[in-house]
Amino acid sequence: MLCFLPNADAETPAPAYAWESWKPRLQGVDLLYLADPYLILDGDVPITGSWFVNPETGASILPDIAQAVNILARRKGYGRVVFYGSGMGGYAALVLGSFIRHGHVIAERPQIHLDADPRARAILAAHGYPTNVPTITELAKNGFGRAARVTLIASMYDADHLDNHTAPLIEELRTSERRATGATFEIVYYDIPSTDEDDATLAINRARPHLAAAGLLDLRPAPTADGAEEKVLVDAP
Repeated sequence: MLCFLPNADAETPAPAYAWESWKPRLQGVDLLYLADPYLILDGDVPITGSWFVNPETGASILPDIAQAVNILARRKGYGRVVFYGSGMGGYAALVLGSFIRHGHVIAERPQIHLDADPRARAILAAHGYPTNVPTITELAKNGFGRAARVTLIASMYDADHLDNHTAPLIEELRTSERRATGATFEIVYYDIPSTDEDDATLAINRARPHLAAAGLLDLRPAPTADGAEEKVLVDAP
């Protein structure tokens, strides 16, 4: 099963689902789309991204989502669950993947240090970091919990996420002791601009190899709308 997590969204009314346009291109894969449960764009205090923190209690609901996904995976007999997200969704994917046995994570430009994002910083100012979930740095140092594979995708055109999130994580891991066992962890750098669609780093043809590595897709050419075969790019440019 492939689970898509939402970005912080200042434009799309709730519920907002990311990567819906990919659905026709992922035939044969069970898809689960999650929206930001606390997205409020028209209130006195708009919330364009909650980072899955309950604004009343300050607790993260990601453990509850992980429990529900675990139940669904057992009932459906899924051999693996892949979490895919960008930005806020990348953060959620990293947390959720650590709670799922044999979970796989594909996180585009994830917000690793929430205090480096002004919208997330407002959440922290109100409640502090949720005490019921570890930070991404803590997860990385401990092998990402129960996850089997973690792929962090960074765009060389995205200085904000590179400088404030990816680079600090690499430095923290380099200077700390890490658990010997844990998920296969890789960071993939792409020298391409972000796409307009979903404000994501990768278009679907470049995401397909990462989905294949997670065991969801093979690398046969994907059919296009007119029946022609699309060239799938396996190697990063």
